[in-house]
Amino acid sequence: MSRWAPTLAIGVLLVACCGWVLAQRRPSTGTEGGQPPNHDVKPGDAEELERLFKARGYSEIPLDRLRSGYLAVRVTAAGSKLRLILDTGAPVTCLDPERTKAINLKWHKLRASLPERDPEWDTSKECELDGLDFGAFKTGPVRAGEHRVAAVNQWLAVYRDPPVDGVLGGDVLTACSAWIDYPGRRLFLRPDR
Repeated sequence: MSRWAPTLAIGVLLVACCGWVLAQRRPSTGTEGGQPPNHDVKPGDAEELERLFKARGYSEIPLDRLRSGYLAVRVTAAGSKLRLILDTGAPVTCLDPERTKAINLKWHKLRASLPERDPEWDTSKECELDGLDFGAFKTGPVRAGEHRVAAVNQWLAVYRDPPVDGVLGGDVLTACSAWIDYPGRRLFLRPDR
């Protein structure tokens, strides 16, 4: 049995429960043919989901919606405060070695040699963190890949957004059974079981 099987089973159960809760409260929108649903979630729906998550051991972490549209989360790593873009499509959490230079992270090459790729995403190097501290929630050890975010920060500056130090990726989100409340700008995480 995979070590992820219990997490996957609980995730499927939560999806089913949340879908049932919303189906009970959400009237039919009458949209067909791939039209987006009507966003008519009532305040009681969000409170009910929050109670469900907290009953299942989740912690609530606030998210910042940047003017550029990104969601960002503030964390502490190795005693330093960082801002990371929430990226559900990134397979790993990554940090910029220049922006995190003061932390004195120990970067090392991975054993497996990867083909030459975009120099901004140097996935051939990683560092190990004791964990990420979200305030209400702390992870266990995290391996972070290298990603230079200078170009991203130049683009964010156009929107007058604050700079970021890296990306919170799918490795941490999956390990912590993440749920994202987009309208409420909240991230729900719980310890790996």
